[in-house]
Parts: sequence; C-alpha cells; structure tokens
Amino acid sequence: MVVRYYDILDDNFFKMVTINAFKEHVRFIKNNEDFVSNYRLEGFCLCQGCALHYLYPDEKIGFKDVDVWFFYSYLFKAYKVFPFRVRMHNKVSMRYPLDYMKRVIPNNEVINGNAEETIMEFLLKRDVNSKRLLLEKAIIGLYPKQIFMKVLWKPDMTDDLREFYRTKNW
Repeated sequence: MVVRYYDILDDNFFKMVTINAFKEHVRFIKNNEDFVSNYRLEGFCLCQGCALHYLYPDEKIGFKDVDVWFFYSYLFKAYKVFPFRVRMHNKVSMRYPLDYMKRVIPNNEVINGNAEETIMEFLLKRDVNSKRLLLEKAIIGLYPKQIFMKVLWKPDMTDDLREFYRTKNW
C-alpha cells in the first residue's frame, strides 16, 4: 500500500528539502570526480505530486514522496552519461522519502544567469520523457535563491484534473 502525506508544507519544509538537496549534490560530486570539470549546476526544483499538493492543499491530493529534479548543463560537446535517479530517505531531517532525479541541458540551451528560463525553456522545447512527467503536475524552484519557492509551472485545476489526481495511484 502506498502511503500518502497530506501535511501542510511551509517555509521550513522548503528549507529542509533544499538543505537535503545540497547534500545530495555534494555526495554526487564526490562520487563522480570528473563531474566538476564537465558539468555545471543550473538549478534544482521541487516537482511532481509534492509540488502540486503544496499549490492545492485543499484538493486533498497528497503526495507519496518528495521529488527534487536537478538540472545540470554540460560544458563540452561530448559528455558522459551520469547516474540519473537516486532515492533516499533521511529520517533524521525529513519524514518523507526523497527522490533525486537529474537532467542534463545542452550548454547551447543555457540562458546565462537565469535558471528559471533555462529550466523552463528546456522542458517546454525538448521532447523528453521528463518533460511529460514534470509538466503533468507542478514545478517550484529551490535553487538558486532567485527561484526559491517560486512557482515555475502549475496546471490549472479543473474538475477533470481534480478527479484524475485523486484517483490515479502515482
């Protein structure tokens, strides 16, 4: 049985998720030594069901885990594929399971100094599976600080969509 959480999410929740995400970023860099010289972190966001629940708490949608997506750009034409998904559950600081997913944005698609535009342009223009997953629900910025707790994407909540979110076991 899938456990769903219906807690009200506040500033402290977002700060804790951001701290845990930074820890994951540091862990990832340490375990992938050539990463630092080949990739740059453009930003990371709270996505999918948890983000949707934050935006529409009265809809009783709930969430089963906390999905954080990292967006990196590669600095050179040729790049090595790196581990895409990591699942962690840190009971000390978070009571929810944390999923960390990573996507690479081609360097020529980076809008320097603007993480929001870089991430959203990538998702809106590219035909990738993650685009469909992310744009189905919601995206809220966590890093850099210019996008912290900023709503980057949210679906309009229609009656059909309400029913879909309440009945689908995602």
